[in-house]
Amino acid sequence: MINERTLYPNGHTCFAEKQNHGRGVSGKKWIAVENGIYLSTSWTFEENINSLPVLNQILGINLITTLIAYGFDGLSIQWPNDIVYNQKKLGGILIESKFTANKEMYVVVGIGINLTLSDKNKKTIDRKSTSLYEVNNNVTLDNNKLCARTLESIIHSLQSFENHNYKNIVKEWKNYDPTFNKNIQIHYNGEDIEIVNKGIDLDGSLIGEYNNSSKTFKYNEAKIIKK
Repeated sequence: MINERTLYPNGHTCFAEKQNHGRGVSGKKWIAVENGIYLSTSWTFEENINSLPVLNQILGINLITTLIAYGFDGLSIQWPNDIVYNQKKLGGILIESKFTANKEMYVVVGIGINLTLSDKNKKTIDRKSTSLYEVNNNVTLDNNKLCARTLESIIHSLQSFENHNYKNIVKEWKNYDPTFNKNIQIHYNGEDIEIVNKGIDLDGSLIGEYNNSSKTFKYNEAKIIKK
């Protein structure tokens, strides 16, 4: 949707039961499982959004709240855009953006959530992963209802984004990040380093204590490699 010439209206959404060429952050390959929820939603902001990465956090918090209400407890967020359960990846968020001819900010939000995982999927994916079925197999997985509630969560996030209280997001994030105030390893500047996770700042960057000082890491500069 982001590469097409057409600018779709706010809330225009494409649903898919299968992805053949999924993309992750910075163009990295996203491996779509055989049974998952995949959707992309378009939205246009009238002004340039300097803090667009924070939308990752807003989407993540709202999505987790939605899934918990559905019966999937114990979910958390791994910076910047992964939904996890017991340190295993359950889903992810991807935001792509471009300027329109009117200098508006056009974004496409992509969400992928694993419903079930086969043994083949687990061998193919390059990190430990899980599914909603493994989180709670007592919940009936109704794809249509899950898609509808996921879309409601996305639309709510996009509608409220420009007027959101970023300071509240920073506080809320700590409640959903189990590694807050703990040592984590990240890949940064070509090497693996260990930092103390101090949450996020108002721009959505990761804050870490490193070499006795506080440093921020932007989402396209660093990657968490071990929790």
